Amino acid sequence: MVCFNNFCISIPPSLSYQKMVTITGNGGGNMQVKLSDILEGMDFIGDDRGYFYRVKTGTVEMDDEDFFADMEPAFDPETEDVIYLPSQWDINDRQIMFDFVDQLQDNKQIDLLLNRLHGHKPYRRFKDGVLELGIQDAWYAFQAATYRQIALNWARENDLQVIE
Repeated sequence: MVCFNNFCISIPPSLSYQKMVTITGNGGGNMQVKLSDILEGMDFIGDDRGYFYRVKTGTVEMDDEDFFADMEPAFDPETEDVIYLPSQWDINDRQIMFDFVDQLQDNKQIDLLLNRLHGHKPYRRFKDGVLELGIQDAWYAFQAATYRQIALNWARENDLQVIE
């Protein structure tokens, strides 16, 4: 449960929010990654830009073909181990918005936001609706908690220890 100004919401069961300092996968690996690095990478992932964890250095780095066009490749997949961060399709911001709406109690808020999620430019319209309703703190807290849980799940699945 995440609360702001007496407005509380629950994280979807599939992402159940937990305060975790570290996660170690089944294999008990000793590779470490900063949670802030994962979250920063997730914030900037796009159609033509991804981020990856470089096993050798323990760093999260951008993989953008256009950005690196005049430079050496960011990495050589033949000789170096990398683990890609969740893609924008894995993150699924649209579903996160629907999950947020599912947590709301007020029918006016629910109707307005569901209406905004359909049609032209749903992301912009949804965010405008959140601002209109004055529930942006709750939305940003929900989104941040969901991103955090996606990052922690990704780290666990890839046997990485998270440093907060």
